[in-house]
Amino acid sequence: MKAFIASLIIINILSGCAEKKEQKKVERVVQEYNGHFQQIKRSLIAKYNADTSWVKRLLGNESFRLYSIKTIEVEKAWLEKNPILFEGNLTDISSINENDYFLEFGLSDLQTNIYIDEHDVFFLKVRFPKTKIDTLLKEYPELLKDYLPVFSHQFLIVAKIDSIAKTITFKNENYINIRFGIGEGYDLKIVK
Repeated sequence: MKAFIASLIIINILSGCAEKKEQKKVERVVQEYNGHFQQIKRSLIAKYNADTSWVKRLLGNESFRLYSIKTIEVEKAWLEKNPILFEGNLTDISSINENDYFLEFGLSDLQTNIYIDEHDVFFLKVRFPKTKIDTLLKEYPELLKDYLPVFSHQFLIVAKIDSIAKTITFKNENYINIRFGIGEGYDLKIVK
């Protein structure tokens, strides 16, 4: 019996060591991803002189916001002379004409940096040349699958927003303000 108990103790100790090694491995992978993500972000900012302060302009010094954001505030944050760098997830692709697509992105900048009222949702609808997107789709065919895990492909999008559109929808008797920034896409990178 003592040998059995000793064996259990040794197994527990070894499994604890294995868990710690696995945890360190996960932490290392996350650090590498974050470093890679920040490197790509810095290169896009430098290449396009992209504005990254739109969240700050939208919220001022607040770190969270429990009341709804007005469309005029979004206009002040997004209708800038410089292109803006956004973070998001691809939600749709549609043809505009024989040369261009509209790509639609759900924005994650706000969701990852601050807490906002759950009634505010933000999207981009940006034009990109079909040749650029067709190349991207050949490299990442999974982007066209019916089900793509939301955070499996994080996008960095550089776009010049020309207008803001708003619609309201209802979910479980609650309203949701959906704002679309519509404009020209300059560049996009997938960070996996």
